[in-house]
Amino acid sequence: MSEKLLQSGNPITGSLVKEIRRCRAVRTSKGQGLPMMIFGAPGSGKSEQVYDALEDGDTMIDLRLNTLDSIDMRGLPVIKKDANGNPTQVEWVRPEFIPFEGKGILFLDEINTAPPSVQNPALQLVLDRKVGSHTLGRDWYIVAAGNKSCDKAHVHPISAALRQRFAIYHYEPDMDSWSNWAVTHDVHPDVIGFINFKPDMLIQPSLDDEGANPSPRSWYYVSQRLKADQRELSDVRSIVGPVANEFMAYQAVCSSIPNILDIIEGKSKFEQDNKNVTLSYAVASALAIHLLRGKATKSIVDNCFGQAINNMSGEPAMVFMRYCLLQGGEDLKQLIVTVPNGEKWFDKHGDHLQKAISM
Repeated sequence: MSEKLLQSGNPITGSLVKEIRRCRAVRTSKGQGLPMMIFGAPGSGKSEQVYDALEDGDTMIDLRLNTLDSIDMRGLPVIKKDANGNPTQVEWVRPEFIPFEGKGILFLDEINTAPPSVQNPALQLVLDRKVGSHTLGRDWYIVAAGNKSCDKAHVHPISAALRQRFAIYHYEPDMDSWSNWAVTHDVHPDVIGFINFKPDMLIQPSLDDEGANPSPRSWYYVSQRLKADQRELSDVRSIVGPVANEFMAYQAVCSSIPNILDIIEGKSKFEQDNKNVTLSYAVASALAIHLLRGKATKSIVDNCFGQAINNMSGEPAMVFMRYCLLQGGEDLKQLIVTVPNGEKWFDKHGDHLQKAISM
């Protein structure tokens, strides 16, 4: 994380879900939760994590303020008339995005790409939980998100008055939390393996105003292209920019790894080539993802160790262990530490694993 962020912001890495729920649990006199503002680079996964923070019975209202005019916040005007048809007053129809009933999260996304004329009524919504005569229901929680000006996002400054209404966090994704999300959201194993091999490639700033750059969102799109059998360099480069060259080199390595099913069935054995350690990372990631997404039995887990993991150097093996122990269920964790070949690995590397997990 940059020194500038540490000095000027309130940095948070990993998962935002826990922090969103903590802020929501703070009760105020006007409704549910301490409003939360999340600053982060485009594509860093802010929106996805707000969705993941929904609780049972919740509804999400994703309100893109940069698509609204100031009048939209008050709703459409309706002229009321007396019995003779003479205009008497103007009433404003409640917008559907300011609900009074139900419960959930009102997500004010892209808040600082909205002009000040739209930010001003948003100030009243955050401060008083109302706009004009329309009051937000007590069981609705407000979260806002915006991009950083240094990321070329063409943002408008947020007034000090509006910033004072939020608990503010500056978010940067990390490899572990993204990998956990990627495994549970069916991201292509080659993409997950590459990010574990090159964690600094998870997110990078854009080199110019026209080019693509890697981010959690763009890697998800790469995964979708791979699933559609669109694997050319130009396909990947259109989404993540020049990093595509390194990813394609990694994919070339992945194409030569042994059949994973043969390894877990004990039919094939992997031996590390110290001149090509990248292959070990690919195998370790593929085995871990298979265990996390499939049914892990005692024989399968034991074969993962005996046929591959115990034949690797420390770092690639740690990738496998971090996946299984940090993201696996209790049944998988129990198998990892009790199968015979797993016990051999722990006897040799247990101290290093404890340090790696605690980092």
